Amino acid sequence: MSSSSSLVRFGGIAAALGGVLFAFKAYWDRNDAPPWPSDATDAIGFVNPLLFLIGIWGLSTLCRGRLGRLGTIGLLVSLAGFAISVVGAIAVSFVDAFWFVFVLGTLLGLVGLALAGIPIIRERLLGAWSILPLVLGVYGLFALITGDPANSAFGRTVGLMLWLLFGLLWVVMGYALLSARDGSLASIPYAGV
Repeated sequence: MSSSSSLVRFGGIAAALGGVLFAFKAYWDRNDAPPWPSDATDAIGFVNPLLFLIGIWGLSTLCRGRLGRLGTIGLLVSLAGFAISVVGAIAVSFVDAFWFVFVLGTLLGLVGLALAGIPIIRERLLGAWSILPLVLGVYGLFALITGDPANSAFGRTVGLMLWLLFGLLWVVMGYALLSARDGSLASIPYAGV
């Protein structure tokens, strides 16, 4: 197994684990949506953006040299965004005023992922799952912007569903990366193919 194949698989494991942990945190914090670090008790919250960062690193390893300018810039922005998110999550555990660093990093990470998703679709680099990075980026932005609905039982339920689906999308991204073989995705059956 080549080192790049190992990085892709490691990224897949990280993305899937990050999705599971994110969904768990969303459920655990369901009365305080959206689930981002907000106080010292959430100091461990840096794990999710770190796992997402490693997942994007695996995706960028899989796509290396095949995305063109837009895809390369998108993945670099996504990597930088999730790195900023990790720093922001750690900083928030010490000073609540740094929450904006976490949010800004997450926004950048999702925008970059959506940008990279366009050439990934065009080149079919994830086979049947090529649309996933674009969907994950756009949906993540939607969930981040709308994930804190009015403070009502219905609003909290809607917010929880948005965040649980976001975590599930990361699990699917992990699956797609884990299914990659030698830098190209094996044929993965899914409904509709």
